[in-house]
Amino acid sequence: MLSSRRELLPWWIKFFCWIFMIAGFLSILIILLTIVGIKPDLALYGFDAQQGSFSMLLIYFTFLFNGLVAYMLWTGKKLAIRIGLINAIWGILLCLVSMILSYYNSDFKIRLELVLLILFFIKIKKIKSQWENKYTPEEKQFLER
Repeated sequence: MLSSRRELLPWWIKFFCWIFMIAGFLSILIILLTIVGIKPDLALYGFDAQQGSFSMLLIYFTFLFNGLVAYMLWTGKKLAIRIGLINAIWGILLCLVSMILSYYNSDFKIRLELVLLILFFIKIKKIKSQWENKYTPEEKQFLER
């Protein structure tokens, strides 16, 4: 019996998958609201959408990217771990940049999300080979043809 790739994920990653899938979906709605002139108050990894258009686009992109990665992990896509590693590095870089910017603004803040992002990176790196060697039923059918 094939075991699911999802079973390789610890409970806390599964929990955050749901949060980020919902946030990714909501970010699409928020983008539509922004187009019609309603600007929601969003913040992520130390960036605030009220700081300007670049920060707002950065936050929207990051929410969408997190949602995509969460969906790929939840559905067991083969490339989910590789894209998840990119996502973790992206989040770590954003946290570090926001910490550096806050230091130069004389308002230094340590981003606690950084701890979870590093733990996420370590965990998915650890399960990468197992993940890529498991097959979904659809992939197995394709390979048996």
